[in-house]
Amino acid sequence: MDENITPEANVDFVAPTERRGFRTFRRIFSGQELQVSFAKLLAESGGREAFVQKIVEASLPRFGEVLRQFPSEVQKICEDTSLDEKTFLNKFQDLLIDFLDKNFDAREYEVKIGLADAETYGFIPLNEIIYFGADDNLAHIHLGSARTFGPKEIISLFNDGLEKLAKELIKPKFAGIKKVTATSWIVAQKPDFFADAGFTIDGLVDEEMRQRHFSTETRPVVASHIDREDFLQRYLK
Repeated sequence: MDENITPEANVDFVAPTERRGFRTFRRIFSGQELQVSFAKLLAESGGREAFVQKIVEASLPRFGEVLRQFPSEVQKICEDTSLDEKTFLNKFQDLLIDFLDKNFDAREYEVKIGLADAETYGFIPLNEIIYFGADDNLAHIHLGSARTFGPKEIISLFNDGLEKLAKELIKPKFAGIKKVTATSWIVAQKPDFFADAGFTIDGLVDEEMRQRHFSTETRPVVASHIDREDFLQRYLK
C-alpha cells in the first residue's frame, strides 16, 4: 500500500465552490522535504524571478495555463531584498498554496493524480483512494494519496473498497485469487486496525521484497493477508 502517489499527469480541473478542513493544498504541498527542494531549486536558478518561473513551467502540465498568473502574486516578495532566503521561501509557499486553493480543488487534484498513477501501475480503482492489483493468485490492495481526506473518510473508503473488491473477486477472471494482501508501513503502524479488518499480520517483509517493492521507503514495512473465503464471508454484501 503506497500512500504517497505523486506522478506527473495531465489532468483537468473544476474550480472549487467549497474548501474546508483537510481539503486544502496545504495538506499536499507542505513539509520539510518541499522546503529543501525549493531551497535547492532557488540556489540553482540564479534569482528569485527565475526560480518562480521554473516552478510555473514545471507545474503547467498539472495545472494548466491559469498558473501563468501566479508570478504576479509573488512579485512583491521577489523584489523585497530585506527577506532572507528562509523567509522568502516560507512566504512563497504560503502564496503558492493560497493561489492553488483559490483556483483548484485540492481533493480533485489528489484523486486524479492517484488514479493516473494507479493506471500507470496497472492497478484497478475501487474508489477514490483504494486500488488493487492481482497476480500470482494474490490480490494486493493499495491506498493512494489521501492527505485531503479526514480519518473517518479514509476508514469509510477503506471499508467501501474492500466490499467492492469482494464483488470483483467473484468474477470468473479472479476465480484463482487465494488471498488478499496488504503490505505497507501503514500496516506496521496500525496492525490492530488491519487485524480488526480480518487480516493476519505476517510481520516485516524480507530484504528481497523490500528492495523490489519498497526500496525508497525508510519506515518498517509489514505484510498482512486474509484468505479468500474469509474475505468474501466478511465483505461480500
